[in-house]
Amino acid sequence: QLDRSIHGGLRNTVKGTNFAIETRTPTDLGEVKTVMLVDFSLMASQSNYIGAGTAVTSTKPSSGAGNNEVPRIQWAYGTLGPWLIGQYNSAWADPLLITPDIGDQSQIGKMQTVNIRRPQIRYTYLAGNGITLSASVESMNTGAEYCQNTATTTCIGAAGVAPAAIATDGSDNLDVGGSSDGGIVNLPSFNTGIAWDQPWGHVMGRVGVGRSELRGTNALPLFGATNFMNHVTQWHWAVEGGAMLNTWGQDQWRGLINYSHGLSTYMSDMGNGTYDMIINGQTGQVSPITELGLNTSYIHRFNPNWRTTAEFSIGFFNKPDASAGWGNCATAGGTGAVDACVSGGAAAAQLASVEKRHIESAWSLTYSPVPGQVDISLELDYYDRQVQASGTGASAWAQRVGFNFYW
Repeated sequence: QLDRSIHGGLRNTVKGTNFAIETRTPTDLGEVKTVMLVDFSLMASQSNYIGAGTAVTSTKPSSGAGNNEVPRIQWAYGTLGPWLIGQYNSAWADPLLITPDIGDQSQIGKMQTVNIRRPQIRYTYLAGNGITLSASVESMNTGAEYCQNTATTTCIGAAGVAPAAIATDGSDNLDVGGSSDGGIVNLPSFNTGIAWDQPWGHVMGRVGVGRSELRGTNALPLFGATNFMNHVTQWHWAVEGGAMLNTWGQDQWRGLINYSHGLSTYMSDMGNGTYDMIINGQTGQVSPITELGLNTSYIHRFNPNWRTTAEFSIGFFNKPDASAGWGNCATAGGTGAVDACVSGGAAAAQLASVEKRHIESAWSLTYSPVPGQVDISLELDYYDRQVQASGTGASAWAQRVGFNFYW
């Protein structure tokens, strides 16, 4: 979101460049296929190598100093018959429902960004008549927004009034994960689904479950000395359904509904992509973060060389019970008994960490001088984010010109 709010800058990067290595070996049990897909990600603490990016202090080289981006493995898996083992896109992500030609990967409802690639064991069964069944056991992400239980912080404050105390670090009282708290899971997530492919299009459905955990190693337990608990565990679930329909000529419509009940592992848009629940360390409440994500798009092909795509998505979040009473007031970030509300204060309102609604839309125009091998595209994106704290949402536009070569 920060990068989206920066205007008037031109950035060039090789991040989108990727290459794959594939092997196929016949065996007595069938063909063994291995795939490794590599792209170029950024080194730790670095932004784009052109200029200093958004950081005030930086280890990034100055403009023109060269490309310091390094390879990153996206996929590394093998298949034998119906089995797939290794890191690949989650079985929750249906590639036929990812909107073509839209480079903005913040599309709500779809797994495209922080959690799409998963170590997994997947089984796929072709049932005939275009019906495909799948089941996948996958590595799971988990995390929480956590309100501290220490004596120097207070999670609860009267409506419109600053909390009775402010965290000693000058920030708000939300310790997101915490420096000594971790999302460590004992069990992988599981999802199963069905897809049906016909000449008229494609429909699918998925159901997933997972056990979210947060383990704390602070001197004080998560819920205070009277309830010495440093391990929170909850079962969460998610469902999704979608369709891709061939309409007129070569046009296509896509639609997707994704509901996640505290299972961020199957919803890229929840929090930072890994927040499953809110933990109130002072009241002992634990509540799942839920989101309903809706996405729709339409692609129109004028001819083999020209096409346009429009896409819109929206996500609605609940207000978890565990956040009841959290402050709707930004403060100066002091450590006194009471800190007055300050517009744009250093310590954000506690409810500013709880999402309320996301909107994302995009439009692209693509020219393919060599269909299937060369694409030149112009894209316009809009993103709006609202949180439970009043007056603290943000919106931004982004423009993109892309040159894609396929071989």
